[in-house]
Amino acid sequence: MVELKMHKVLFISAFHPGARGSIGAGEAICGDNLKKHVNNGSQVDVIVISPATQYENPEIKALCHSYEV
Repeated sequence: MVELKMHKVLFISAFHPGARGSIGAGEAICGDNLKKHVNNGSQVDVIVISPATQYENPEIKALCHSYEV
Protein backbone atom coordinates (compact mmCIF):
# COMPACT_ATOMS: atom_id res chain seq x y z
CA MET A 1 0.00 0.00 0.00
CA VAL A 2 1.33 3.41 -0.97
CA GLU A 3 0.82 6.22 1.51
CA LEU A 4 0.23 9.63 -0.04
CA LYS A 5 1.10 12.72 1.94
CA MET A 6 -0.55 16.04 1.24
CA HIS A 7 1.79 18.95 0.99
CA LYS A 8 0.85 22.57 1.13
CA VAL A 9 2.46 24.92 -1.37
CA LEU A 10 2.26 28.72 -1.16
CA PHE A 11 3.15 30.78 -4.22
CA ILE A 12 3.76 34.47 -3.54
CA SER A 13 4.25 36.57 -6.64
CA ALA A 14 4.86 40.24 -7.32
CA PHE A 15 4.60 41.96 -10.66
CA HIS A 16 7.50 43.20 -12.74
CA PRO A 17 7.61 46.75 -14.18
CA GLY A 18 5.32 47.10 -17.18
CA ALA A 19 3.41 43.93 -16.31
CA ARG A 20 0.31 43.35 -18.41
CA GLY A 21 -2.01 40.46 -19.10
CA SER A 22 -2.86 37.24 -17.38
CA ILE A 23 -1.11 36.26 -14.15
CA GLY A 24 0.53 32.84 -14.31
CA ALA A 25 1.57 32.78 -17.94
CA GLY A 26 5.28 32.07 -17.52
CA GLU A 27 5.88 34.60 -14.77
CA ALA A 28 6.70 33.90 -11.13
CA ILE A 29 3.66 31.65 -10.93
CA CYS A 30 4.44 29.29 -13.76
CA GLY A 31 1.28 27.42 -14.69
CA ASP A 32 3.15 24.19 -15.51
CA ASN A 33 4.95 24.22 -12.16
CA LEU A 34 1.72 24.86 -10.28
CA LYS A 35 -0.06 22.04 -12.17
CA LYS A 36 2.78 19.68 -11.23
CA HIS A 37 2.19 20.36 -7.54
CA VAL A 38 -1.58 19.90 -7.89
CA ASN A 39 -1.13 16.64 -9.83
CA ASN A 40 1.15 15.39 -7.04
CA GLY A 41 -1.67 15.95 -4.53
CA SER A 42 -0.48 19.23 -3.05
CA GLN A 43 -2.81 21.92 -1.81
CA VAL A 44 -1.78 25.11 -3.58
CA ASP A 45 -2.47 28.62 -2.32
CA VAL A 46 -1.53 31.74 -4.29
CA ILE A 47 -1.02 35.36 -3.22
CA VAL A 48 -0.35 37.88 -5.99
CA ILE A 49 0.64 41.54 -5.65
CA SER A 50 -0.09 43.10 -9.02
CA PRO A 51 -1.17 46.33 -10.71
CA ALA A 52 -4.56 46.79 -12.36
CA THR A 53 -2.96 46.00 -15.74
CA GLN A 54 -2.79 42.34 -14.74
CA TYR A 55 -5.76 40.09 -14.13
CA GLU A 56 -6.56 36.70 -12.67
CA ASN A 57 -5.94 33.64 -14.79
CA PRO A 58 -9.16 31.58 -14.43
CA GLU A 59 -7.44 28.35 -15.51
CA ILE A 60 -4.76 28.73 -12.85
CA LYS A 61 -7.23 29.95 -10.23
CA ALA A 62 -9.39 26.84 -10.75
CA LEU A 63 -6.46 24.63 -9.69
CA CYS A 64 -5.84 26.47 -6.42
CA HIS A 65 -7.20 25.99 -2.94
CA SER A 66 -7.09 29.79 -2.62
CA TYR A 67 -6.04 32.55 -5.01
CA GLU A 68 -5.83 36.14 -3.80
CA VAL A 69 -4.87 39.12 -5.96
